[in-house]
Amino acid sequence: MTEILALSSEANRRLADPNLYETTRSLVHNKSPLQRDGRLVSFTTPREVWFYAVEFPRGAAVPEAEYLVVRVKVKISHGSIGVGIVKKNSNEYIQEIQVVASEDWQEVAICVPGKAPLGSLICRNVSHSGSSEATIELLPIEIVDAPAIEPAQKLEIDASPLDRFTTWAGNVPAGYSADWTGIKTRATVQKYSTSELIVYHTPRFEAPTVEFKTEQVIDWLPLADAVTGSGETFRMAALGAGWGRWLAAGGALARQLGKTYYLIGVEADPDHFSWMTQHLSENGFDPRCCRLIEAAASNVAGTCLFEVGDPVSWYGQSIVKYDDPNKKTRIVRAVTIEEILEGGIVVDYLHLDIQGAELDVLSAEPDVIDTQVRTINVGTHSAEIESGLRQLLNRLGWKPLYDVKMGSSMRVCVGDHDNIVHFGDGAQVWRNLKL
Repeated sequence: MTEILALSSEANRRLADPNLYETTRSLVHNKSPLQRDGRLVSFTTPREVWFYAVEFPRGAAVPEAEYLVVRVKVKISHGSIGVGIVKKNSNEYIQEIQVVASEDWQEVAICVPGKAPLGSLICRNVSHSGSSEATIELLPIEIVDAPAIEPAQKLEIDASPLDRFTTWAGNVPAGYSADWTGIKTRATVQKYSTSELIVYHTPRFEAPTVEFKTEQVIDWLPLADAVTGSGETFRMAALGAGWGRWLAAGGALARQLGKTYYLIGVEADPDHFSWMTQHLSENGFDPRCCRLIEAAASNVAGTCLFEVGDPVSWYGQSIVKYDDPNKKTRIVRAVTIEEILEGGIVVDYLHLDIQGAELDVLSAEPDVIDTQVRTINVGTHSAEIESGLRQLLNRLGWKPLYDVKMGSSMRVCVGDHDNIVHFGDGAQVWRNLKL
């Protein structure tokens, strides 16, 4: 049996009230087919990703404890499911663990603070490729006196790619933020707090530094490495480019080294696409060296249904495989990797943040990425996708540089900087040894 979360051997463990969650008390969501066999519950999730299948309401008072460990045995025959605990009277997750299909039983251990407002235990579909089938068994709840999560994994990141770059310092006009490369970004492209907006709406002098304490460290260092290792022209493509943050960053780093650049941006949300065009223009990038495509990256060319809405607060817009009346959607152009990298162009750096379509897009045309891409940085959005990417890129003989699971906390060491960093989305960075 695979254990998804190991417990600290030093924790003082004892059983809690076995009735906190029980198999017999379950609620079916979205007409999910469900069968009970003693303590076992088998179900098929809805085909839509993130949709609930089964809910186990809390049936007893939460015991006095520093930490509680909720254990569940899971066997998944198809797809992947999320097992998590939401806050009382809320849909917000305290913690969720995603489990991918396996021939073996797997054990999920969710450790939560005893004082947390525990609500229901939820099983939902997290597969981007359709419904999932699973059988679960709830195990006794445990009390532990010490945090049950093992110390964060350590991620060593080579800081030398930054050696050739200079940190920018200068005046920032009202209405803008600035990063360490000197790129200035309108404050209207993201939702900020009132205190942040007061700063951004004031002209000021700034000397920003590289972001080592946030998950963006896994963007900055591989990008700097790709720029340094490129030829006279740095070529980059960003799929799900948003307002063009990473395209502009790559171009700025190339300019620092006296290199020319060629930037390809793919973005389907109309507001984000407009902002990307404006962002690159305002930061002095030559439009003749930029190819901007208003479309969704897909495994099939043509058109697709795309979820839109709330462009300032939310950058999770994505292709929708099934029509949902609760989502605001529009039909947009869909382009493949082959179309994006037309003419056999070889790019030094391919950045993907396409909200669950990443495996579909890359696996549809593996020969294209294998002959036209030197480094890939993929934001991942499910454990199933993370597993599929490892299989695909290992089969192609690529070298994994970084592999960070979504929702993980890691000790990230970059030179003299040593920080615990929490990653919302996962991130995988791979290098093509053939190029």
